[in-house]
Amino acid sequence: MSTARFIKTDVLAAGIYPQLPYFCGASSVLAVLRCATGEHLDEHDLHRRYGIDPSIRKERGMSNWDIIRLFNAGLLDAGRTPHTLLLCGNDYVRKHWIADQRFREWMKATGNYGIVHLRGHYAAVAGVYEDSQGDWHFVLVDSGRRRGPVRSINHSQLHDLASADARYGVILLSLTNITGDWIGPVSEAMAPPETVEQIRLPRLAQQ
Repeated sequence: MSTARFIKTDVLAAGIYPQLPYFCGASSVLAVLRCATGEHLDEHDLHRRYGIDPSIRKERGMSNWDIIRLFNAGLLDAGRTPHTLLLCGNDYVRKHWIADQRFREWMKATGNYGIVHLRGHYAAVAGVYEDSQGDWHFVLVDSGRRRGPVRSINHSQLHDLASADARYGVILLSLTNITGDWIGPVSEAMAPPETVEQIRLPRLAQQ
């Protein structure tokens, strides 16, 4: 399958399973961590380790940096080094990311993952395709969704969301350095902090 259309079956398999209700941020990171670490984690594991109880998050939800902190914590505790990059707001708008073959090749590669931030919702990227009208779509997996665990969002929709609000776009998560001339100039919002340990969720003492 070419990079013009691909499905990451590992993300689909890791993302479709019973979830705690209405906690899309943790569910999306969990799907990525299951693929990246090989651990058979569930949301209860994340709550026990890092204290991300749904009742606490209900008021404000998770932020993009909460997503990154949780991913970093899970990877660091598994003995791996996390790498992240935000492509949200103007950083997503300034380039037709999903149509760039180099971006699709990066997204398709083993050890590279994405989480899309929509309006008030997160979902893990499980693939990419181009429709008959030439519009590009992210395939998203979200087992907590009532209308089914798999859906898609086209680039135009995400572009419009990112144009209106700097929170929306794609969060890139990887086991290796995120590099390549497809990234272009790195803005302050895209640049991750220098010390990964400073942007992780602390692990709670085991009871």
